[in-house]
Amino acid sequence: MKRKSILLSVLLMSVVSVFAQKAPKADSPFIGIWQYCGARINLEASTQEVTYASVFKILQPDGKLYNMQFGPKGQAFFFVEGTWEQTSDNTYTEHVKTHLGTGIPNTKCYMTWKFSEDGKKAIATYKSTDGGSSTEIYCKVEAVRPGTNQDNIKISK
Repeated sequence: MKRKSILLSVLLMSVVSVFAQKAPKADSPFIGIWQYCGARINLEASTQEVTYASVFKILQPDGKLYNMQFGPKGQAFFFVEGTWEQTSDNTYTEHVKTHLGTGIPNTKCYMTWKFSEDGKKAIATYKSTDGGSSTEIYCKVEAVRPGTNQDNIKISK
């Protein structure tokens, strides 16, 4: 009986450790809401202007990940759901559970970010296990707590 209890305990701990998601550090620079941006380049004036899309990447402190987009009538929908795990100061892995756009579930994406000095902008390069890769620009959304002097949301520019 004692042997069965020990084996059951070891088995239970093994299962829990396999399914446990390593939560990111509380002070991780990735945590927050990031707005997908683009760059409009004016070759004649040699300038670059950041443009903002209605697509947001939400990286929660508990390791959950969502990508959200606003439609033309203001409706919001989540098209990616999964988890994320920080692997170094400037990289993390996305474990995509659900992706409504491509329908490719259970995909891993390896994200490498280069942050601006103030940490409010980032250039993200990703490679996924399905062979896709791209470089994207994100700007951190700074939310202010309701009831304070600044009841609004600021987007880093």
